[in-house]
Amino acid sequence: DGGPPVPATGDDPAPPESAGSEAVPEQPAPQAVSMRPRALRELPRRVTLRYALQTGEGGFTLGYSLITWHASGDRYVLESVTGASGVTALLVRGSATQRSEGHITVHGLVPDHYLMDRGKGRVQQARFDWQSARLSLPEAEVDLPTLAQDLLNFPFHLALTLRGDEEPWHMTVTDGRRLREYAFRIVAQGPAPAAARHGDAVHLRGSRAGDGTLDVWLAPALHWLPVRIRTVDHKGTAMVLTLERAEIE
Repeated sequence: DGGPPVPATGDDPAPPESAGSEAVPEQPAPQAVSMRPRALRELPRRVTLRYALQTGEGGFTLGYSLITWHASGDRYVLESVTGASGVTALLVRGSATQRSEGHITVHGLVPDHYLMDRGKGRVQQARFDWQSARLSLPEAEVDLPTLAQDLLNFPFHLALTLRGDEEPWHMTVTDGRRLREYAFRIVAQGPAPAAARHGDAVHLRGSRAGDGTLDVWLAPALHWLPVRIRTVDHKGTAMVLTLERAEIE
């Protein structure tokens, strides 16, 4: 499920047990994101990011993804167009588009509406009713958890809110069809694979048992914008976006 722009994968080994004779207390499970105010960064008013789209790590280049961010007052609009290029363009026609719009708050991004259009009438969308705490999906209406995000905006929400010493936490993300909760954590800090020219990045991973992963690399030197995004679905299929060019106003 899901689709461009986000792609992820790999199982991490369990952390080593602490040495010593004393019993190690069990670590609490990650907690849901609270609504306490956070020290937010500001993203530029307008950003255009062009990514190369590949299958797997260093795999075949399928095309590109162009993501635009526009902030005006306390409102934001994110749009993405993903299309084929090269030989793939001869075999695949059309493009996939995504749109997320909502508010910018002291808690990060609060989406109102998310849409994924794969062409040929294949449209998925989610409507967020924060007053009633309900999320409307094509085939169901479900409870809307605090600070739920969508497949397009979640890296930008993290760019606004992530702290360098962030403890593991839970975040719910919708792809316009379903709502899933992921356990997020910081994996590492250092150069992002294939995007090292943008400086060091903070690598985050969201995982869900038996249901793939979401990885994102945020570059502090580039307004904490995502320089690499990777999704792995439940079948193990990986899609990777690597930043090629950024235009910032």
